Amino acid sequence: MKQWIVVLIVLVIGVAAYGWWFGAPEEPAVSTAQIAQPVVQEEQPTLAEPKSVESPKPPSQELDLTQFIDVRGPDLGLALVRSTPDFHKRVELLLALIEEQHLNVNETIDWIVGNETITPIWVAFEISRGNITTAQFQRFLDLGATLQRNDFYEDEIGYVMNKDILSTWYDEAGLGPEDHQYMFDLALLRGNAELAELVWVDKGGRFDQVQLSKESVQNFMNDYQGVQPLNEEKLADLVKGTTYGDVIFEAIITRHLNKIARIELLKDYGNLNSSQREQLEHSESVMLSDLDIMRRILAKAREHFAEQAKAQD
Repeated sequence: MKQWIVVLIVLVIGVAAYGWWFGAPEEPAVSTAQIAQPVVQEEQPTLAEPKSVESPKPPSQELDLTQFIDVRGPDLGLALVRSTPDFHKRVELLLALIEEQHLNVNETIDWIVGNETITPIWVAFEISRGNITTAQFQRFLDLGATLQRNDFYEDEIGYVMNKDILSTWYDEAGLGPEDHQYMFDLALLRGNAELAELVWVDKGGRFDQVQLSKESVQNFMNDYQGVQPLNEEKLADLVKGTTYGDVIFEAIITRHLNKIARIELLKDYGNLNSSQREQLEHSESVMLSDLDIMRRILAKAREHFAEQAKAQD
């Protein structure tokens, strides 16, 4: 698994390097409405108590599970991600594997990156890039999924942009006032407005001396210094030349979206001066343009790796 970490670091450095490594092609700006599509959830019903509601599910015959039934370990996550670009369908496939008893709801699975073993509900968070719906989450609970707490899961929950899910996890995992500052910092790191509001307002963090320190603000601001546009051609070649480059780059795009979303949180909670706000606005403009480039690269990378897979069959 160590090679995964090395590959991820190489690609992250490549994306972060911007101008000094890739050059600076001119690209049309992207509207702020475009960044909301991958992370904004459709309005969902409030969660019921775990296991108390029979959540609707699609007929199993509509989902072809053949290629997943005998797959385990990191290959399962890889197969689900590559099966479709639709985040919600990936989760439906995973749920169907559990509902058809091909997979235990709390079975531990080696994840793609690192040495983590995680249960299917956390695989769902990963393969959906945090975009699991409330109804899908409820189905996991109905099936008996447990919401364990550890460092990996606490970090992963930061990508989930759904307050109903976040609130349930917060309560089930037993988080309290002593955790508010850490979770608020995590919300800022992930650009997660839902988690920030949950901690600050719903959980009363504003009354528990939770704050965004000047040091934290400066650390975040440093992350936006020297942002330059990407070079599409060079980055596309890098992604296509990397093992599992399509899967890793999809995760990098998610983090890019988080970084864009963090800008608004810094404006809301950071007590910024005018110079800092101007710096963030410039960075946001560049990063929005880069987002369009990155999505094109991902589409081409998916085609490239799909053709490779067909050639190997």
